[in-house]
Amino acid sequence: HPSGASPTKRREMLKIALEAVKSGNLAQATAALDRLGPVLGDDIDLIFHVGLLLKRLGRSDQLQTMLTSARDMYPENEHVHRALGALV
Repeated sequence: HPSGASPTKRREMLKIALEAVKSGNLAQATAALDRLGPVLGDDIDLIFHVGLLLKRLGRSDQLQTMLTSARDMYPENEHVHRALGALV
């Protein structure tokens, strides 16, 4: 796995990050997101949630980069289309 974390572990880290954002703990959310790493790999279905985190944390450049590369790599993917429609 590109990030060194299993898909299950990556989902756990994403859940921690999302919960931290909801509770206003942006430092914890940032740390959890950074542990996730920039590469979704096989977890492309997580793109919306990761994108939402990036947006909430003010990382618009990183969000745009992720969405652009995902659109190029997975032009037919429904998760990518949903993320592009909701986050751009």
